[in-house]
Amino acid sequence: MSTTMRPVWLAGRGLSCPLGASLAESLARLTQPALRTLVDCGDLGTLPLFSLSNNTAQDAEQWHLQTRVQIRQVAAEAGLTNKPDAPLFIASSSINIGALELGSRWQRDSAFAELEELAKALDWQGPLYWINTACTSALNAVLAARSLIANGLHDDVMVLGLELPNRFTTRGFAAMQLLSPTRPQPLGAARDGLVLGEAIAALHLSSAPARWQIGPGAHIVDGADSTGASVDAIVRCWQDALGTPVESVDLIKLQASGSPMNDQKEVDAVTRLGLKPTPELTSLKALLGHSLGASGAAELALLSACLEAGTCSAPDYPLDTTLPLTLTTAPAASVRRALLSIIGFGGSHAAVRLEDADVTTPSPPIPTRTYKVIGRQTDAQSADWQNELYTMLGSRPRRLGSWVELGLWGALRCMRQAGVPEPGDDLIIRISSLDGPRQAIEKALSESLDSGTPMPFSFLQSQPSQLLARLAAALHWQGDARIVTQRDPIALIRLALCEQATCGGDILLGWLDEATPTLPARSQWLFLRSDAAALTSEAPAGIDGDVMLAHAFRLDEGVLRWW
Repeated sequence: MSTTMRPVWLAGRGLSCPLGASLAESLARLTQPALRTLVDCGDLGTLPLFSLSNNTAQDAEQWHLQTRVQIRQVAAEAGLTNKPDAPLFIASSSINIGALELGSRWQRDSAFAELEELAKALDWQGPLYWINTACTSALNAVLAARSLIANGLHDDVMVLGLELPNRFTTRGFAAMQLLSPTRPQPLGAARDGLVLGEAIAALHLSSAPARWQIGPGAHIVDGADSTGASVDAIVRCWQDALGTPVESVDLIKLQASGSPMNDQKEVDAVTRLGLKPTPELTSLKALLGHSLGASGAAELALLSACLEAGTCSAPDYPLDTTLPLTLTTAPAASVRRALLSIIGFGGSHAAVRLEDADVTTPSPPIPTRTYKVIGRQTDAQSADWQNELYTMLGSRPRRLGSWVELGLWGALRCMRQAGVPEPGDDLIIRISSLDGPRQAIEKALSESLDSGTPMPFSFLQSQPSQLLARLAAALHWQGDARIVTQRDPIALIRLALCEQATCGGDILLGWLDEATPTLPARSQWLFLRSDAAALTSEAPAGIDGDVMLAHAFRLDEGVLRWW
């Protein structure tokens, strides 16, 4: 174990995307058109999608066979198959929705069970985590993986970003009026929306030195707008990732996907950040499309390869000359520190630093911390739980969906029991959900299959990240919140403690699932606070008899100790 934060390195990477079936092939085809298909979106017509090659599945069995072959190939390219005992983070906002479209049947905790089957197919024995924060999923997985290595708990961690073939996601974005009918034009004069993309990306993070160091990063959820970006949140996220005082950066890889409003906000954030000299700007969405939950991993893999090769694809469309800044035509050979930025549904903003090996970053110490449970919500819902929620919120919200309401009810109850009505900025929120908003997903998927597009609010309710935005708004708070699922609650707590190792901020943990025919609903929560006097020998306390947790937790040189 380590007494100081260890550096974390990018030891391997793999990519299959609309440019090519491997990272090498994708790099060689930067100036060639990406593979596109058209998706039937009912009354909205057909819309373009940047698609993976060999997407020919006609039934769920073929879908599973084809996608798993592609995933194995990308994992092998990254060297992931050499470390099957390492933790595996899978980042995705769609998981198996393509198989469900083709007739695959739901089962208990279908989404996480699907990932467990995938891990078995890869002969993976290490602990499995699933992160779903919409478009920021993969970058959040990188940040979580980094914390385990930096704290000395593991020497190697693997990240898989997956956005696999399906029509549902394109149809949902079409229903939200977010897609371009032609092509993505980041910072373009005629930009008129996103074009989505499929991708499989693999990253091997390690404590062993390599060319690129994965520097600090940040994730900020802002509840003011659950579907768009916030300039304030972008700036705070970038400042947190770059450090205080803000360090220089040579290149910023923007989210810039062709959105008329969000592209403008990112440029405004660069201006407000005030870095001198102004960093070069780039975007990869014109090459890859927006690969949603996989985009952070896919774009990190491709950007690092482009920087090594000294190449980049220049925009082949007119840029918006009314913007004060524009995209570079080729990154300078002197790029040593880059910042990768991703923005997503649920008011989610994520960033991470990518640093060349010759950049020296100080390693902060890891202090010994003790965490005490100061609030808990373990009660089953009463018949009147929704009215209790509306009272806590001060009004009756519309169109949240039952899963989001259940999560809000449990979280706010826990915060009230802890005596923390409005948390500090250094709070982190972590929510584990084996099933996710299944009822909303089933409804939106049925609408998509029946009419070609789901209803806009149905699609929003099917996105778990909406809970993060709504909870942030209810708490009048802006900070780091993620949906990260792991079957072992102690592993989830250990991860959260690693992520708070240096600052010692509060932790709100939730276990959330709707009722099924065989299991009751649960919205169980703990609020942990760092307290030097909190060590105790009290016996562990149970949550519904099946999750044994202690009154106090301790992170000592990277080791979680509980009593």
